Amino acid sequence: MNKLLKKLKEKGNDTEGALNRFSADENLYLSLLPYAIEEKTYKELGFSLEEGNKKDSFEYAHNLKGMLGNMGLTKMYDAICLIVERLRKGVIDEDTKKNYRLLIAEKDIIEEIISEKYI
Repeated sequence: MNKLLKKLKEKGNDTEGALNRFSADENLYLSLLPYAIEEKTYKELGFSLEEGNKKDSFEYAHNLKGMLGNMGLTKMYDAICLIVERLRKGVIDEDTKKNYRLLIAEKDIIEEIISEKYI
C-alpha cells in the first residue's frame, strides 16, 4: 500500500473501503484525492451558511457528502453528515457552523498530509 494511503488510514480514514469503490486502483484514487480536497464547494458551503441560505447550503453539503463518502475521508464525512442532517431539518445554527469548522479543520489535515508528499 502506498505511503500516502497508509498515512490517511492512520488518521482514521477508510482507505480500504475507498479502494474497493475504485476497483483497487490506487493510482486513480490518488489522482482524484487532491481534487476532492481542493473542491470549491467547501467555500461555497461556508458562504451560504453565513448568509443563512438553507437551500444552497443543503445542495453543497449533500454533494460533498457523496464525494467524501466515496473517497473514504471518514472524519470529513462524519462532519458533513451532521451538517446535512441539520440542513435537512432546515436549521443553520451554531452546531451547524461548528461542524463546518470541524469539516474544514479535517480538510486542512488531509491537505497537509498530501503536501508532505507521501506518494
